[in-house]
Amino acid sequence: MKSANGLVAVGMILVSALIFLRHDLRGWTPSNPGDPRSVVEPIRLTDRRFSVSDCLPGTVSPWNLPQSDELNGDATATVLSCRSRERAILLALAYLAAAALGLALFARSRRGRP
Repeated sequence: MKSANGLVAVGMILVSALIFLRHDLRGWTPSNPGDPRSVVEPIRLTDRRFSVSDCLPGTVSPWNLPQSDELNGDATATVLSCRSRERAILLALAYLAAAALGLALFARSRRGRP
């Protein structure tokens, strides 16, 4: 059981790294990126507007450079990127559910063994 618990712990570390290192919201940096009420305009027309308060604390990066497909002639503009709170919570809950199911199945398969 120790190896299964260790595997779950390593998995949680990897999921946490994914949550904090991969940003899914991107928009033009507002004039005051430190204000949670600041609205961030999306770069692509298909994305939605979001506020800084929609971002997971600790993941807001207001000084990124635009990607090559986001450039529209304004090379000096900066991009704010962050991890959305909603997706971070969903990802963590999905992992916890999968880990709990895996541990339950592992414990059930070992129940009959000495």
